[in-house]
Amino acid sequence: MSKATSKFEAIAKTAKSKRAPSAAPIMPTAAAASKMDSGVSAFSFHKRLGKDREIQLLNAKLCLPSMVADRAFENQSEDIDALAYSIEESGQEVPILVRPHPEKEGSYQIAYGHRRVLACRKLNIVVRAIVRELSDEELVIAQGKENAERKNLSYIQRANFAKNLNRDFPRAVIVKSIGGSDPSIVSKLLKSINDIPENVLEAIGPAHGIGRVKWQSFNDRMRDPKVRDQIERRVLKLKDQSDWFSSDSDERFVRVTAPTSYEENCQGTAATDSTRDRKEISASSETWSLQKGTDLLKMTHKKKGATLAFSGEDGSKFAQFLSERLNSLIEEYEEQFGRSTMT
Repeated sequence: MSKATSKFEAIAKTAKSKRAPSAAPIMPTAAAASKMDSGVSAFSFHKRLGKDREIQLLNAKLCLPSMVADRAFENQSEDIDALAYSIEESGQEVPILVRPHPEKEGSYQIAYGHRRVLACRKLNIVVRAIVRELSDEELVIAQGKENAERKNLSYIQRANFAKNLNRDFPRAVIVKSIGGSDPSIVSKLLKSINDIPENVLEAIGPAHGIGRVKWQSFNDRMRDPKVRDQIERRVLKLKDQSDWFSSDSDERFVRVTAPTSYEENCQGTAATDSTRDRKEISASSETWSLQKGTDLLKMTHKKKGATLAFSGEDGSKFAQFLSERLNSLIEEYEEQFGRSTMT
């Protein structure tokens, strides 16, 4: 075992029970740990650190949020409780990334690791951090890349992140921050959220199971002031119902976005039938998208069987990827459900 590793383990063990200082942060250093939080590889982690791999122990109360929110529409209390328990039991395995705060001397601004900071505050312990000099653009790009690697933001959370970035940053920075390579993805994200009021988004929540097509359709409808008004009044009524906050976020999306009386009345009986048909089609179809927001695969269920449709270049590549694994999937299916009648 190297001296650097021994030094790190000794400091990490002390940090686990260390109470957060009330004034200046404690700032010993150690070599970066090799253990990673779930979802972050050692390779990507060290690639981000570059030459600056020294970890400092900071007062968590002095670590303030990024200027751009990325985990919107979430109630994080239960997640923070679970993370705090994990840190208390096993220590903080992955450091956060901060910069000296540009406006508050003696404080820091978080690029990534907001949840870890909240957990350490809850435990009243110091937080392990990497401190770098970062420009605003470098901070949001690092923040976005961390989110892209963890792959736990919903589509609408990514859209909201892009919307917030769009106020102050050029399109090239937004593309890098959301982990994409195609500039058109930013336009698609913004078209899915720009006309939906903040209070409606917050009422629905992150809706991890709802993708671009449904969000964009809802956004398009909200451009009509009368639809928007009825939806906002509906949200107020729904929030008064006893089961609202205990219901799943995807379910809340369905309840909020159901056709309004204005839409049904102004379109007449034929339009109502068409709306019902669209609902039935939607209920019998499933769409899968890539993390960057591009539609990949759509499955349409019919009375007898189902069809798969692959979209674009990514869809073609995925179709090939899937075809190469179909034999093993069929074998797995037969083991679970009996021999197939396919020939």
